[in-house]
Amino acid sequence: MAGRFKELVRDAEARKLPSDKIPGWLGQWKSPWEGKVKGGELIRQGEDELYQLGIRVRERFPSLFEEDYHPDVYTIRATQVGGF
Repeated sequence: MAGRFKELVRDAEARKLPSDKIPGWLGQWKSPWEGKVKGGELIRQGEDELYQLGIRVRERFPSLFEEDYHPDVYTIRATQVGGF
């Protein structure tokens, strides 16, 4: 997205749009994920959505979760596959 913002600023400058039409932060914006190696972390909204999905699945299939979850017993693994 940072690249796209810079492209928009360059385009606006090339078209000589008034500077008040271009937000100052737009060309300086940096992704909060820039330089992170892991990737794939959920934002707060994603965490909430995943939690709500778990609640709905538990309500629909109550016998599926009869045992309590403990991370040392039931490990969860994830992978980030592919790209954009």
